[in-house]
Amino acid sequence: MIPAADRNLRSVPGVLAMGLLLALAGCRSPKRISPSSRPTSRASQPPPDDRPSSVSRPAPSPPENRPDWIEAGPMLGHVGPGEARVWLRLPEGSRLDAEAVQEGRALPRPEIADLGDRCLVLHVGSLLPGTETRVLLRPDPARGEEDTRVLRFRTAPRPGGRGIIRLAFGSCANLGLYRSAPVFQAVADLRPDCMLMLGDNIYYIVGDGSRRNWNTTGPDGDWNHEDRMLARQLALRRDPFFLTMASRVPVYAIWDDHDFGPNNSGAAFPHKDTALRVFQKVWANPGYGAPGVPGVFGSFRRGPVEVFLMDDRYYKSVRGPAPGEERPGRGRIPNGGAEDSTIWGAQQFTWLCEGLKRSTAAVKIVANGTQLLSLENRGEGHWREARGELERLIAFLVEHRIGGVVFLSGDRHFSELMRIRRKDGAALLEMTSSPLQQGRGVGPLKGHGNPARIWGATGNGFGLLTIEVEGPAKGRLIFEMRDARGRLVSAGGRPCRSEFPLADLLPRAPR
Repeated sequence: MIPAADRNLRSVPGVLAMGLLLALAGCRSPKRISPSSRPTSRASQPPPDDRPSSVSRPAPSPPENRPDWIEAGPMLGHVGPGEARVWLRLPEGSRLDAEAVQEGRALPRPEIADLGDRCLVLHVGSLLPGTETRVLLRPDPARGEEDTRVLRFRTAPRPGGRGIIRLAFGSCANLGLYRSAPVFQAVADLRPDCMLMLGDNIYYIVGDGSRRNWNTTGPDGDWNHEDRMLARQLALRRDPFFLTMASRVPVYAIWDDHDFGPNNSGAAFPHKDTALRVFQKVWANPGYGAPGVPGVFGSFRRGPVEVFLMDDRYYKSVRGPAPGEERPGRGRIPNGGAEDSTIWGAQQFTWLCEGLKRSTAAVKIVANGTQLLSLENRGEGHWREARGELERLIAFLVEHRIGGVVFLSGDRHFSELMRIRRKDGAALLEMTSSPLQQGRGVGPLKGHGNPARIWGATGNGFGLLTIEVEGPAKGRLIFEMRDARGRLVSAGGRPCRSEFPLADLLPRAPR
């Protein structure tokens, strides 16, 4: 539960001070949903199923795994109302033949884009929205029907003002230490509309990957060698659990520091363009950056929801406040960085604001690698490092009366749901989901004070956001934390699940 506002909160400046005080002192508690069968207590649960020494979940059956003529993948990427993308990597000297089938219609042959290093993306076009689709992959020349790999999915609905969308999301998949991630099987079993990989999707490291030699900081690591960066990324595409998920669920990705460069790296990282080149080779997002503005950011629409994928590394430049710039604080509450500290950079910030203003979606998701609303005095994120940028974003939302905004984030190796209120009365919500795989069982969240938190927990798992829009200002959003087996998490005696009416995310009518 959120504690009552106290004297610690009087130091919160600007827009956030007003929002936080309203959130803590006067806003309505989210509706609790009692699950039909609560997970057992931690003490009575079986051991986590994702420890490196013993993986209790059986490997997926061979049809879910790649055939021998595919080296990595296949993976569903962006799936829109009329198009789809499929990523894969072929062995040296291999060729690919592909076709798409939808309701018996003859479709144009998919275009095959060569991304380099034998990584390919198929662009399937002329599709009908909201329709079951098959993409057939086979070697060229084909050796027989047994070599055909079939991907089945439903295209996205048309942009509109009604619909139900389920988004799975998570971050921090440490396959370098734990070798596999059964959590992806749980996502596959739920069949959400898409999976958002929110950064640290793999880990660039120093050393050979063993615990003794594991380090994400040093003078020479994977991040200094393009071939090692690519190899580390491709390891995820060979995990059988990830393959199962990626063959059923469209996957979108952004990065954080560990799949960008060394620990806590940003704009000063000298190999950031190499990192971007590698990232673009291994994911199939709808696009990357804007004209003349490189990065992994982009957006896509699915029914009543628009998702803005943010780049929190390429332009990140933060510093402490100079003398005279200090913000009021108490104890160890950080000052929030200098006024010109930035995580997104000016051009990406403008792109986001313009996109939010232009969007007709009832719900607008801003997906970022690091947190925005957390008031904890540890870790990376906007509140601690670039508070001015966050305040400018919130002020823009208020000025233009933009509602329905939700933040999703990762990075922290724990999960939590947060809420503050803008000065126009609209709630701002953020859910952090982390980790996907760090060898951790579910448990209560301790030692991370955050007055904006509604609930939180630790342990491997993923977030699930269900958005139901019935019409203008009508609908609800349901946030859930699921464990590595797909079960609803319960921590501190309450389910990690909350429901909010869509109207609560909208600005109040002016008086």
